[in-house]
Amino acid sequence: MITLTTILYEGNFEKTLTDDCWFFQFNSELITNKLIVVNNITSVDLFWEKVGDLKKIHSFDVVMVKGNESIIDTYNLSIDESTLGYVYTIPYFVLIESVPTEFILHVATDCMGDILVDDDFLLKGINEIKTNPLCSTTMISWVTDNKLMDFNGLTVGQYEENETSDDVSTGEFNYTKGFTDQFFMGKLTTLKSINYNLPSQYSNTYKGPVYGGNCFEKRMVGHQNYNSIYNCVFKGKQYYIHDNVYY
Repeated sequence: MITLTTILYEGNFEKTLTDDCWFFQFNSELITNKLIVVNNITSVDLFWEKVGDLKKIHSFDVVMVKGNESIIDTYNLSIDESTLGYVYTIPYFVLIESVPTEFILHVATDCMGDILVDDDFLLKGINEIKTNPLCSTTMISWVTDNKLMDFNGLTVGQYEENETSDDVSTGEFNYTKGFTDQFFMGKLTTLKSINYNLPSQYSNTYKGPVYGGNCFEKRMVGHQNYNSIYNCVFKGKQYYIHDNVYY
């Protein structure tokens, strides 16, 4: 039903490829597959040694970005391979093409240090995606128990509600046109059918780092703005903390 995914590169693979990493320890009957996409690995022998050791005790698949560069043409992506934006973009499209299940749950490695995900979110997130035409993707909050953040004293939920239209409401989710590639759940047929090449005017509300260029998450913001749909943030107790700190 759901494939749990993450992306590895030279700077994070050693820390992630350990038995006690959340990616390998998290289990649910709803998670039927685990997939790692690999980009820019230079310590190749060490990487495959660690993968081999983990495959003795865990089931997961590995897909390399190298050899799948044709994905740029598949999605008609206009992107310069020499830029940092390329590194922040192509792995997500390789993910989308490689996931074999109906849904994807993507969690970045720097969001696994302090995280709570369970079937309550997975079931309600899937239902929201399936039944709500205004829902593009779903995610969980990025602080413990919806604590105060640097949003003018607002909680995460209040901040999200301020970004939504008055006529959009639900009991389980807050709605936002914002999107992060740190954590998201989506339906594969939907993600594969998106026009990721909309004019920049639709993605100019993107608040992510400039160095990523026209990256995957910026393209998702453009998609949501253009189609007047939302990334839905679950109101439950589930959370993750980016880089294991309150940023």
